[in-house]
Amino acid sequence: MRICIGIVSVLLVITNNVRADVHYVDSSRPSGGDGSSWDAALRSLCDALDVAVSGDEIWVAAGRYTPRSTGSNPAESFVIGDGVAVFGGFRGDEAVRGDRDPTVHRVILTGDVAGDDAMGRYEDNSDHVVILDDVGTSTVLDGLTITGGHARPTSLSPHGGGVWIRDARPQLRSVVVRGNRTSDGLELLGGAGFGAGIAIEGRSEVTLTDCVIEANVCGDGYADSTPLGLSSPGGSGGGIAVWDGTLTLDRCRVEDNVAGTGGAGTQPGNGGAGGGLFMSSGWLIANDSTFLGNAAGHGGDSSAFGVGLGGDGGGICSRMSAVDLHGCTLAENITGRAGRANLPATSGSGGGISVESGRVFLRECSILDNQTAPGASGSRESGGSGDGGGLAFRDVSTPTLVRCRVAGNRTGSIELGFIVGGHAGSGGGVHALGGDALTLIHCELVGNSTASGGVATEYLGGDAGNGGGVAALLIDVTMAGCVIAWNLSGDGGAAGIVEGGSGGSGAGGYFWMSDADITQSTIANNTAGGGGDGSAFGDPGFGGGLCFDGIAGQVSNSVLAANADAAGTSLFESQVFGPAAFEFSCVSGWDGGSGAFDADPLFHDPDGVDQTPGTDDDRFDLASDSPLIDAGSNELLVNDDWDLDGNSEVDEPVGVDLFGFARRVDDILVPDSGVGEAPVVDIGAFEWQPPCVVPIATTPPVRLQLCPEEVATLWADVVGTAPVEFQWYEDGVLIVGAVEASLPDVAAAKRGSTIYSVEVTNACGSIVHDVATVSTAPLSECGPQFIRGDGNADGALSLVDIVVLLQFVLQGTQVGCPASLDTDDDGTLTIADAIFLASYIYLGESAPGEPYPLCGVDPTSTPLACVEFAGCP
Repeated sequence: MRICIGIVSVLLVITNNVRADVHYVDSSRPSGGDGSSWDAALRSLCDALDVAVSGDEIWVAAGRYTPRSTGSNPAESFVIGDGVAVFGGFRGDEAVRGDRDPTVHRVILTGDVAGDDAMGRYEDNSDHVVILDDVGTSTVLDGLTITGGHARPTSLSPHGGGVWIRDARPQLRSVVVRGNRTSDGLELLGGAGFGAGIAIEGRSEVTLTDCVIEANVCGDGYADSTPLGLSSPGGSGGGIAVWDGTLTLDRCRVEDNVAGTGGAGTQPGNGGAGGGLFMSSGWLIANDSTFLGNAAGHGGDSSAFGVGLGGDGGGICSRMSAVDLHGCTLAENITGRAGRANLPATSGSGGGISVESGRVFLRECSILDNQTAPGASGSRESGGSGDGGGLAFRDVSTPTLVRCRVAGNRTGSIELGFIVGGHAGSGGGVHALGGDALTLIHCELVGNSTASGGVATEYLGGDAGNGGGVAALLIDVTMAGCVIAWNLSGDGGAAGIVEGGSGGSGAGGYFWMSDADITQSTIANNTAGGGGDGSAFGDPGFGGGLCFDGIAGQVSNSVLAANADAAGTSLFESQVFGPAAFEFSCVSGWDGGSGAFDADPLFHDPDGVDQTPGTDDDRFDLASDSPLIDAGSNELLVNDDWDLDGNSEVDEPVGVDLFGFARRVDDILVPDSGVGEAPVVDIGAFEWQPPCVVPIATTPPVRLQLCPEEVATLWADVVGTAPVEFQWYEDGVLIVGAVEASLPDVAAAKRGSTIYSVEVTNACGSIVHDVATVSTAPLSECGPQFIRGDGNADGALSLVDIVVLLQFVLQGTQVGCPASLDTDDDGTLTIADAIFLASYIYLGESAPGEPYPLCGVDPTSTPLACVEFAGCP
């Protein structure tokens, strides 16, 4: 056993020290190359993959590459070996990998061998363009475009037309996965394939960096119209599908991908979920990535009583998984429409994201202009639209959003119904059903809406969706430091004969059997819908701001103003409908005694400069005369568990407002009406800030003269709103690292002068201030004056000076200015100085250096002193 271990160790050492090879591939080169150089490049990438071993790199020049030369075998793919790194983007003559440019020199790996995809012919394409099976983290794809894959039910896997990954941990960098497909489902082989762009199976850990996943399409489900036939669902994950693995996206874009439509028939199939990305039993980590314009699949149509539900999650659909998004944008995604049938069916939920039974954490994300699809028409009833135009959570334990903007999202409209109109989905911005607690911290829910109920030509109009901003059912809610504004709940649908539908309630927030705790928030300008027309009008929506249904809400340090409903209730009930308790809050129409007060909050500019509600320039911060200033309770501030102020301290109250400005800023002109040690916190999501003052220089520029070897420290004397940043310049050129209020060790240039300036910046603006002009001082001001060689200080050079010098050197006779005896200016006094002076006086050789023949300061440094010299004034 010891011998075996020793042999293995030696082999490992030998293997690890073998130099990695580079294999060169260029489709434009002549045949016969061995891949050892660009001149001898291989024409086929497959040939390079056949010889590459772990640690090798493959450099691929611009061109179009296929896994095979003809269309005879769709099962052939680019199979990447473990530890092999494939780099594209080469011109074909580079010696250094860093000289390549994948955006200019595109390397296209395509499964469209016949080149006939433009004619709609995909069945002869490769099942998988690239296969990554059981490979490790050193396996890399970089700078490639992968297209033309068409995974079939009869292939190695029906999933992953572009890239199929199984039990692997590869890295994909700067890869474009575009225009791949999965086939439609077949009768005996189930539904269509998942993950048209990328399919990840097994316990894989995959990282995508700077990648683009776009315009990939999953196949439709099999249609079975036999009397008891079961149609199959459409494929999920148009862009990416993950099972039981971890996917990390860094700076990636997932755009315009489509999940498949469910098969039509007697019992139609459901639409595919996750137009951009579908995940089951996995973990998604995404940073600074974008999901744009993706669509979940439509449900299959039925002429009988079957129901084909629309696919959930236009951007992302996650089931039994964990989702962590940071700095991501989900915009203009849409769920799938339900199939048309006799019975009503519901379109998919979660236009941006749909999560069922998992964990969700979103930080600094933007959820914009997503929607659920319209409810489908039916011969008897019209179907409903899905919940959660922006985000839909179902049985998610603790969905948490921190510093997110949820704006412009909506639930879908309802098509015409014959007997009964369909119900519109709730939660235009956010919908949460079940789970432990929905947490919204420093979020903006602005301009979201639920649709109106469906119109019925006969009996009952459909109900509108509740909760234009947020709807929470059977889940506790914590909301702190948020703005909920300009959200709408739709009107009830009209009915031809009986009764119109109910209008949507709680346009800002609707909470059914949910314990909601709302603090330090601003809820304003939300509007609940009216009841639908009919022989009897439907019930109007209640609570334009908030509606608590079943459990009393808790509202503290918050403001509710300018909310409206169509119920004709009191001004107060237009702000809040249902049981609620208040502490230190401002509520329009309040007449309930202590706990709140009624006042105009005096917001800065609620509809912004563009006069358009719900846009980015809306300002709900406080004017200088607002009654909300210093009127809250310091004791009710929530703990900063999310380190919102970035000081690495979480065991403290939140120290910033929604803008990121400091909390508890005292207005010395306003008496404190709140509670706590001054400064007292303001009411609402924003803290009043004193007027912003652009930096102002308090001293004029100075002129500074410095002697040789002398240095000075310059200071930027300014006033202005803190915090202030500095950057120093020398004659207009930035001084690297000079970012403090002072600039030390400034010396004069040998010639001319230097202007030192500083740029001072704060949130209000910046100035550039010339601090000083520095030049060299006259030598007469920089030290004692003397005449070199004039030892007796009589103003002339003579034999007497030679005698004085020799007496000093040989006898130690003292003189007042030893520096004047240094005739050769070498910093020492020796016989050589006497010889130098005699050579000048009697032989006319070199004269002493400065200062000579006039009085002056020694221009060179010297260790010799000059205390007294009578020959100079």
